[in-house]
Amino acid sequence: MSKKGWAAALESGLKMSGETGPAKELGWLMIAKYLPRCAEQEKRTLRSRVSSRFTNACQTSHSLKSALFVRAALAAYPAFRTLYAAPLDGYLDELLREAQENPSDALLERATRELWAAHATTERIERAAGELKAVVTEGGKSAEVVGLRAHRGALLLRLVADCVRHADKGSAMPSSLLDTIGAAMGRDAWRAGALRLLEAMVRAACWAVASSAKSLCQSLIRQPPSAELYDVLTAMEEELGASSHVHAHLAIVFNALKHPLPAEYADEAARLLETVIVRSGSLVDAAVLSCVCSAVCGAALRHRAQPATTLVYARIVAALLAHGHDTVPVPVHIARSLISSMGPSAERSRLQLMADAAC
Repeated sequence: MSKKGWAAALESGLKMSGETGPAKELGWLMIAKYLPRCAEQEKRTLRSRVSSRFTNACQTSHSLKSALFVRAALAAYPAFRTLYAAPLDGYLDELLREAQENPSDALLERATRELWAAHATTERIERAAGELKAVVTEGGKSAEVVGLRAHRGALLLRLVADCVRHADKGSAMPSSLLDTIGAAMGRDAWRAGALRLLEAMVRAACWAVASSAKSLCQSLIRQPPSAELYDVLTAMEEELGASSHVHAHLAIVFNALKHPLPAEYADEAARLLETVIVRSGSLVDAAVLSCVCSAVCGAALRHRAQPATTLVYARIVAALLAHGHDTVPVPVHIARSLISSMGPSAERSRLQLMADAAC
């Protein structure tokens, strides 16, 4: 479409958004589509009209189309976030309520989460976390109530995680959030979302979990194996180091794994083992580290005819070459054997370098 064409479409959108019914909704969509194409001078010319539509949208419409318009308007005019803080705050609350009441509208949920995350503040995180806590702890016996509650809980877990990820590092976290996450992990429908939220919390505000890291780690290692679980434990090791206590439970974590590592969590489990072995290997009990080393090397050799599996185990063997433990030998010969059976890859090159350095 030519500039003249989309400029006319934008003008139509501005006019239609001032009407009622379906025309109004279509107007929001047209503005959202064509406003980003405007040059800065054109945006300045349209600012007063867009601002009028912005406040109107915040007060009267809480649909997907209005959400797309609000997102486009905030991108074009960042000052709206401050100038219209109160209407925007109310709009976000109403949009979230709309998303919770429409489980089948994935696009509305996505737009809601994006808007909340893009404008995350300590207060908004506190509000969303409070609502999440209420959903996780509330009752309800009918199938319809239970189903809607499961949807609301899952949505809020994703939304709070998005907000935490976008918040400034070191931001304050709601004091009850860890307890809420722990309660959510007890339900199959919410476990993955709760673990993703916990990982986001560890990354954004590790100090908030530092004092309870030991008990948290003990709770986590009782969870069934999953990619989300291993991502959380990796985050704890990377952000808190030895004080995460992950290394102290290496035997339990490793013994819970299936071999060869299943595709659904192979990469995440390998990354966790790499991280713990390289960062805290010298603190792991010698007998535990020896057993892990023996089991990993045995699995790597047994499955070296499977290229994808070999690449995963090669990463762990490379980490074992740098474990730093004084009394546990490094598996140089196993590494050499793996190298000889591997094709060209980044993992092979790294394993070669580590094996050469360990000699």
